[in-house]
Amino acid sequence: MSTPSDIFAGTSGPRDARIAIVGESWGYHEEKAGKPFVGASGEELTRMLADAGIAQNECFLTNVVNARPRENDMQNFFAPQKEAKANGFVPVRGLCPLPIVRAGLQALHAQLEAVAPDVIVAFGNYALWALTQNAFSVSTKKGYKVPAGISSWRGSYLEYDAKLVSPVHGVDRRVPLIPTYHPAAILRQWNWRATAVHDLRRAARVVKDGGVPQEHLRFIKAPTFGQVLETLDMLISLPAGSWLTCDVETYVNHIDCIGFAWSESDAICIPFFSKFSGESYWTPIQERMIRARIQKLFSTPGLRWSNQNFIYDLQHLEAELFSPPDPDWDTMVAHHLCYPGTDKSLDVLASLYCDYYRYWGESSQHTTDAERWHYNCIDTVKTWEITGVTQSVVEKLGLSHLMPERLEVLQVARDMMRRGVLIDVRERKRMVIDLMEAIMANESFLQSLMPAHIPELLRGKTGKAEWWRSPTQQAKFFYELCGIPVIVNPKTKNPTVDDDALPKIKLMQPVLGPLIDALQELRTMGIYYNMLTMALEPRDRLSSSFNTCGTVSFRWSSSENAFGRGGNLQNIAKEKDAA
Repeated sequence: MSTPSDIFAGTSGPRDARIAIVGESWGYHEEKAGKPFVGASGEELTRMLADAGIAQNECFLTNVVNARPRENDMQNFFAPQKEAKANGFVPVRGLCPLPIVRAGLQALHAQLEAVAPDVIVAFGNYALWALTQNAFSVSTKKGYKVPAGISSWRGSYLEYDAKLVSPVHGVDRRVPLIPTYHPAAILRQWNWRATAVHDLRRAARVVKDGGVPQEHLRFIKAPTFGQVLETLDMLISLPAGSWLTCDVETYVNHIDCIGFAWSESDAICIPFFSKFSGESYWTPIQERMIRARIQKLFSTPGLRWSNQNFIYDLQHLEAELFSPPDPDWDTMVAHHLCYPGTDKSLDVLASLYCDYYRYWGESSQHTTDAERWHYNCIDTVKTWEITGVTQSVVEKLGLSHLMPERLEVLQVARDMMRRGVLIDVRERKRMVIDLMEAIMANESFLQSLMPAHIPELLRGKTGKAEWWRSPTQQAKFFYELCGIPVIVNPKTKNPTVDDDALPKIKLMQPVLGPLIDALQELRTMGIYYNMLTMALEPRDRLSSSFNTCGTVSFRWSSSENAFGRGGNLQNIAKEKDAA
């Protein structure tokens, strides 16, 4: 039986704290001090807590493992997949922890049971895995099973139940759990800080309010024909100035259901067919009547419409002969106007602006129609709630006068997408032929630069692709055969030979200059070739989808449309480049 001193070894803070903070493991300074969060990440934590209105000395601080892993990498506290299988390791929620982690989990659950906090903050993927059953994902990294999902789940209202996590410990009381980014990760990714501080404020609110805010949802998810008509008629008769939101779900380029919300709680999902059976939900006559009523709703004057990323849904709605009105608000556009350097996805906006938030994106991997319809309703009510909050934020920041202009831009993008870009088909054919000749010449040149035995050595068991088409083979050539210091992608932490890396390699080894120049030119040719061979719409037009929130500088970006045609128009070569 563990004594209280054994349980709390390596922790800090009051043992009756209302907020418990769980990190991952120790670093150099923590190992030296024998307690958590005393190094650079600890200093950042102190600042973050202060910004959130929380005193650090009022928080209980601990880790999944109160020890320092080799190379400061939590992964090294887990067994590689091959070793785990060979030694018969019993997985813990998809991972293979070493005995030190298993002991740490037992101690952690005992600590939380003794402290009995009002809310727990989980820092990082490993803490999320340690404290939850299903609110995380598992990926493979360098032969190890590692937890993932913190970017999706951060800011969510979850629950910690020690009985579910560990049968040895636990009481019946469920404790609110809020995951967020680890301060150490924020030191490397500074743009995460604001959202993490927001999540800490959410934890402070749980303490202040005595619990998690309640969510009251009133969804019509499997409506009868009568319910659909009754609900649509009700929406059509709403007073002028009423706000509505709309969202569609698609399958094989067709709308399989459409949702409408008229409050932060009320929504209807109108299915057209089952994604899983392929069967129509209505008779042909019923569907025609429903579609006519939806168009009547879209055409009703006085109603105000808000969307999240209107441009995307528009493409599908117009393809199915709906004519939705131009939006009076777009939540993505509004957030981009206020905070152009941040993520603008609906789940992130919901985590920032909604009273109650739990990540629902995992339900996009639905296995039943009911799950899909629920997901659609969630999208619409969250957009409705975000609409009101972003309006207040835009006004508070003094940007209200700019929003009409940003919405007009959506109308311009809408017209451009309808028109498409007229293509000279004959000239395009000529350019494709010329480009193919140039590509073949470039490939022959690259082949001539490489000694005959090297390509077979590089290829190994990776397949039959030529080395200049394989980043893996290129990395092997530059970093293993040539001995060039490895350049690592800052995001993936893996070796890279991308367009940023090649010039650096050239500086380190100038003798490889001709080969690198030819390789970069081939990549550029590949971009042009993909652009020149894109499928055209009728009347020889190239249609793309435009993202008016694509860059921090408010410059547009473009990509293939919702149906997989078109592409990035910025990749079209200038005349001098194509010559």
